[in-house]
Amino acid sequence: MDQKAQLQMVIAALEKTRREIQDGEYIATPDELIFGLPFWKSDPHRDAQKWFEGSIKGQVAALDATGRLGRHLESFSRDFTASKADAARDTALDLKGGSRGADDEPMLEAIANRLDIYAAELGDRDAATRVATICISLATGGEFDVIRRAEALVSCEYFAGLASNDLLADHFWPARSGQQRRNARERAAKAIAKASEDYNTAVAAFDEWTLQRATAEVIAGSNRQTPGDVVDRVATEFSTENKNGRQGLEDLSFVPLFQPASLRQFADRFTGCRDEYPGITVVGSLGHLPRDSKGDNSIRQQFKALESRHVPLVGCTEPAGVYADLVDRYPWAEGAISTIIREVGRRPTVRLRPTLLVGPPGCGKTKLAMELATALGLCPTKYSCGGVADASFAGTSRQWGTARASIALQAIQRSQIANPCIVLDEVEKTATEKRNGALLDSLLDFLERDNARNVFDPALECPVDLSGVVYLATANSLTGLPAAIADRFRILHLNAPGPEHLTELVTSILDDYAMDEDLDRRWIPNLDGDELEAIRSVWMGGSVRPLKAAIEATLQAREEHAPRM
Repeated sequence: MDQKAQLQMVIAALEKTRREIQDGEYIATPDELIFGLPFWKSDPHRDAQKWFEGSIKGQVAALDATGRLGRHLESFSRDFTASKADAARDTALDLKGGSRGADDEPMLEAIANRLDIYAAELGDRDAATRVATICISLATGGEFDVIRRAEALVSCEYFAGLASNDLLADHFWPARSGQQRRNARERAAKAIAKASEDYNTAVAAFDEWTLQRATAEVIAGSNRQTPGDVVDRVATEFSTENKNGRQGLEDLSFVPLFQPASLRQFADRFTGCRDEYPGITVVGSLGHLPRDSKGDNSIRQQFKALESRHVPLVGCTEPAGVYADLVDRYPWAEGAISTIIREVGRRPTVRLRPTLLVGPPGCGKTKLAMELATALGLCPTKYSCGGVADASFAGTSRQWGTARASIALQAIQRSQIANPCIVLDEVEKTATEKRNGALLDSLLDFLERDNARNVFDPALECPVDLSGVVYLATANSLTGLPAAIADRFRILHLNAPGPEHLTELVTSILDDYAMDEDLDRRWIPNLDGDELEAIRSVWMGGSVRPLKAAIEATLQAREEHAPRM
């Protein structure tokens, strides 16, 4: 193999791993899931299907001649219920306890641990406790570096929360007095924050140093090792040379996989007793609901993970950065952005007044609301109000087969935070027919924080606390919007963008185009002077939609007239 091909293999190996993680195509091991990697496509059910069909189906058949484990795993990957995960786990442990070879036991144990992770996500508290115990073992053992131990600590806190117990406090901080506990937790928080800083510094240095060194060695032909050997050895040298009193990177696999973005927020949240971090008990006891024939699909089972649980309220640690990024993209909306971010900066958690963005069609209201909520970590849900002719936003009764919790409670269940954001898009376009109830009438209690603390959910048949939910709404005008609704919103007016904002708009539209078409942004050059002048001649300001169409037409024309190889 020539030197150029060898170099390409080195770089491709790193980029492939990074790309798989970014695109959600990587199937993580149980330990990697605990260390912060997402499920395949960020979906536990699809992850289970991909793991069984694409990774272990053949190996399981060789492990178990009876086929019992394979049948249980296939049934679980299809139906994805906690009970079937438990059945498959028990079968794997039975096989592990039998007369198996030494090489089979680790695989069977990994299968059992992975099934526990799935079951915990499905609301099985016993499984969540077992996973939290595994997290404790990984966090306290000496086998891993400080960053991975810190990530295990994050996961322990999460799974202990799912189990609704205080495993984390009992194991790590057994101090008796409240002050001793607070001091111990503060020390741990500072250590984790420091680990996060060291990690980010180390990864940046790795990207710059390791690839350059590996590239130089391959080009120079100073050895005959495989590309993988070169990068592994250079990564080890990097770890040794760059420790400087810190824990360095220990192996190549650690570098592209583990991105502990949650560490800083976790450290901030952990500087106090576990029960003191900001949060809300959204759903109380569900003991009044019967265990009906729907099994794992029952309302009770769907919301089991929230029952009597302290659900965290997220905060924004860098509001100034959010403000700067959004103003760069939406300079014509600077006033509205400034008003909202000022409110965020005054509180430890993100609590916003219901806010209505009013502006002409195509000025970017919905996109701004979604990007703002995403930047603040609020896991936004877009709810299109146009034409809605019922009150199902508030949920539907359990007496019907189509029982459904309120949109706000569903958003909390999906995001696992108490203050997700709901973007009510085109709220003035809701239908006026009230035969099946009216959306605007159903919103009244949700938009008043005092009332939202005690909203009766018709599906759960009990009061729930939705006071943390953030509402951003959009409208082209206030015409037709009832006073009772308008009075509950802070109204911020947006102007349409003008020709002076063309540069920012073009950059934003090209970025979005690359994302929509799944292209590397570097392959889409910015518009040249002639192209920009042509667009200026047809777009004088106003709605962004015709500007987007003009830019896409320009890109299409560029592609059609590009020279062919």
